[in-house]
Amino acid sequence: MPAKKEKKIKPLYLFSGEARFIYRMLGNQKAQNYKLDMMAAKKIFAEFDNDIDFLSKVKPPFKMDGSIKYFLTEAGMKYLK
Repeated sequence: MPAKKEKKIKPLYLFSGEARFIYRMLGNQKAQNYKLDMMAAKKIFAEFDNDIDFLSKVKPPFKMDGSIKYFLTEAGMKYLK
């Protein structure tokens, strides 16, 4: 039986700003639906004119449930603003 290959983890600096945003917002947990969260992150970044300085520092004081879709709601946008 061939040896199982270990999955290499990419360094965080190789990910896009949106991917790092998702990872941080989820408390360093894996997204349940990465494609959906990436679409949400792109909308959030567009809403904030790609303000990487702000979006790289913001973090919710509550635990997310595997998705950042909350930030597309009225309450979520209000929290970010």
